[in-house]
Amino acid sequence: ACVLAFVRDTRAAAPLTAERVDALAAGKKVLWKGHAWAAWERNTTAGEITIVLVAKSAGWISLGWHHDALTDEMHGVDLFMAHAGSAGHFGDFGDFFSVRNRVPVRDSTCSSGSEDYLATYVSFDAASGLTTAAFTRTMAAPDQFDLPLGVEDEWTRLIVAYEPGASGDFTVIHSHQTRQDHVWANFYTGEVCPVETYHECRPDRSPPGQEGTPLPRTRPIPKFECVASGGGEGGDAAGPWRTGRSRSAGRPNDLPARAAAAAAALPPCAHPSDNFAAKVRLAAPDPLGLVSYPLTTSFINSPTAAVRVAEHFEVAYYYNYKVVRNLLTNETYVLTTCGEPPAPASVPAGAKYFNVPLVNVTVTDTTVIAYMEKLGLRGDIRYADLAYAVNPCLHAAKAAGTLEQVEASPDAYYYPGNEEIYSAQLATVDALLSGSADPAQPKAISFSASADPGPLHRSEWLQFLGLFWNKEAEAEAAFSEIATRYSCTKAAVAASVPAEARPGIAFINHNQYAQPAEFQVSVADYKEALIADAGGRNVNTDGVTVANSAFSGARSHVGFLTSAEMWEYLAANDVSVLIDEYYAFDPTAYNITNFFETYNVTDGVLPAGVQKVLREDGLLSASNSMDWFEGAVPFADATLQDLVGAIYGRTEGGPAQLWFRDLTGGAQPKKLSLADCPSVEGPNPWTDPSRSCENLGIAFPSPAPSPAPSLPAEPTDGDSRAAEDGEEDKDAADAASAAPALAGSCIAVAAAAATVAALI
Repeated sequence: ACVLAFVRDTRAAAPLTAERVDALAAGKKVLWKGHAWAAWERNTTAGEITIVLVAKSAGWISLGWHHDALTDEMHGVDLFMAHAGSAGHFGDFGDFFSVRNRVPVRDSTCSSGSEDYLATYVSFDAASGLTTAAFTRTMAAPDQFDLPLGVEDEWTRLIVAYEPGASGDFTVIHSHQTRQDHVWANFYTGEVCPVETYHECRPDRSPPGQEGTPLPRTRPIPKFECVASGGGEGGDAAGPWRTGRSRSAGRPNDLPARAAAAAAALPPCAHPSDNFAAKVRLAAPDPLGLVSYPLTTSFINSPTAAVRVAEHFEVAYYYNYKVVRNLLTNETYVLTTCGEPPAPASVPAGAKYFNVPLVNVTVTDTTVIAYMEKLGLRGDIRYADLAYAVNPCLHAAKAAGTLEQVEASPDAYYYPGNEEIYSAQLATVDALLSGSADPAQPKAISFSASADPGPLHRSEWLQFLGLFWNKEAEAEAAFSEIATRYSCTKAAVAASVPAEARPGIAFINHNQYAQPAEFQVSVADYKEALIADAGGRNVNTDGVTVANSAFSGARSHVGFLTSAEMWEYLAANDVSVLIDEYYAFDPTAYNITNFFETYNVTDGVLPAGVQKVLREDGLLSASNSMDWFEGAVPFADATLQDLVGAIYGRTEGGPAQLWFRDLTGGAQPKKLSLADCPSVEGPNPWTDPSRSCENLGIAFPSPAPSPAPSLPAEPTDGDSRAAEDGEEDKDAADAASAAPALAGSCIAVAAAAATVAALI
């Protein structure tokens, strides 16, 4: 069944024959269920390690390893890539490295790098659709672009990826669904922590009782400084422009020449001071300490933007333009501020070009609206989908005649629009902001904030949007404010709610559109992070099947065919707070009785242990659209504060309910209307309604009072020591009761914001 098998042996102590690879693969361990498996063998006498990777792909497959268990994504990764080829074509292998989320660089393209595999093997089995690749290498790092493997008893974070088609071109980007870095392995002991159970076995997690405590790195992230073997900047043919990742530690070598050439070719940009990048240079690249590795500003006259935690976009700056990429949809945008940009050969053929700042835009994804509102850009919206928009000032603008309802695309699957009207509208705007990619439409920009896996990850898409209006500085200020308030809220929770008092919390849904219909408990990264930061406990996924998102490939939910199975699972996890996500056509009519009916609670009494049921429909438009999908997405601070208030209660004069309404308490949704917009020219008052760190207004549970010590008339020495211990206990209790106030202070916030692991 194998199309082709290729073996390349050079200096290995034991050759990589098909028989040996098959024998090793027979003992393979799951890295990513249904996608990738691995096996390995250490030869301590020869100082070599042989690794076999099996992946579900006819294209290239890849295994990368970090320098320790803490670093994620592609920052400082040593990579093996292989492709079995096809009839009439030879297979290929590669020794690569990466310092950022980019096409990896082949070691041999650098003057001091080389291909360091002692033996390689690759084959493709058409019947199973599996590619099997193997390599032998010294366990010690062969050169400066490699990392050790199996030398010490330690956990290493892995990254597994494959090309979903049949391409052997290593510069072809994997999709989001065919890449996974929630995997760890100990090459010394043979242990694996796979994707499906990483929440339980992940070695980068703080020890129990020390949640939020940053773990020490075992060694610094490698910089992998590359000088091309022929002079200039090293890297693959498609790679020079990709050096713009803000988190990179690498420093390109030909930037001065490139900047000078760009300046000479662009007479309309009269002076470097006209360069937009010079105007947005930030005083501190990471003022909140959200990343644990240094951000660089290595581009001449154009610093990289501080993309700190968002995982799905990046930017590179040049003399008079910037290259922005949506990593989830694999779309590239070249944004020009003056003159004509040089045509970088490495920019993908399908890149879209825009002159910035944009002036008039169409918005079809309502998530974008809140981001534009925060940056003061609502006035630039010419057309919007008002059927689903919640922002009351957007509806007021429609009433005032300053914007119009967008015509649906004539290619829409449901309710296609009029092609003539659609084209006429599109001709009058600079861009169309949408939640999905449209490669065939040159004006379409895909905005994927809601797919980024963490609360602050989503907030940082303010930076993505700001790039199209040259508002990096404003976006930076807005994101910093959100991150600061998020941090202080999280710190207040941590100081006020002991680990043993944290309630079990779960997002649940009855998904009638699934095949078959399911009762679901969400384990999505975003929701689990929100629960943990709000002082809750997440459900345990040991022994259950976790489904992945069909869109992103990330963890999604645990599904049950019956409500009884779901209730049993929730009871086993001691869940006391539920967040009901069941779709209700009219949220205002959905109450606790409807909840009982939805989840088959026949006696009308909350299941044992459940104390509170919340929903996300606390803020609605006049047509019942939920602001949870619009106003809550960019504002992680307000979202966290609202959830904390819904769980623990609010003080007198504290914040009002926003998105999380208490179904058990009989709370009703609030509908936003034109009356909630005081001025069509002014800002929407519902934009980021978070509270300052000094005035959170959360009614945290009071600590139990310490018992008064008994004082005998004539204490013995031992009794005296007991009395002193009692005073110390009282002091500790006093300190604990004062913790929320301290956590709300700006001083405490600054300290909390510097805690990297607590935010990422």
